[in-house]
Amino acid sequence: MLQLFKKYLLLILGICIGLHANAQKENLAMPIELLNDSMKVHPKPILILVSTNWCKYCQMQKAQLLKNQAFIDAKAWFYYSELDAEAKEDIYFNDQIYQYKNSGDARGIHELAVALADKKEGLSYPLWIIVDENYKVLIRRYGLLTRDELKVIIEALAK
Repeated sequence: MLQLFKKYLLLILGICIGLHANAQKENLAMPIELLNDSMKVHPKPILILVSTNWCKYCQMQKAQLLKNQAFIDAKAWFYYSELDAEAKEDIYFNDQIYQYKNSGDARGIHELAVALADKKEGLSYPLWIIVDENYKVLIRRYGLLTRDELKVIIEALAK
């Protein structure tokens, strides 16, 4: 009976550990609302993926990040966050409050997404933004990143 109990206990423990590891992998992004506090304690570059829920390319890119071990391993060198360009919550970023702006017909865009985008290029998804420790935008990259492009970005952020 004791042997059976030990086997069940080990099985349950193994499942819990697996679920915990999988949950951590699925949650690579730091909520953008927490970046201000984190930057005050430990400033480092920020990689932001601006996307929407309906953007299939954005979802594909997020799925690729979950499988990219080099990206996961390099996260100690930078903050990674995702911004839903249609989020309705106020976001405090770089000591400023950004809000959702309704444009009618249940549509709208978040001011932070507009602020991060290039004024000439406009806004399209996915949009990758790299900001330095002082919140200065260093790079804006529209579209999907290839594995090689992501590798170059990771290496640059790790320096």
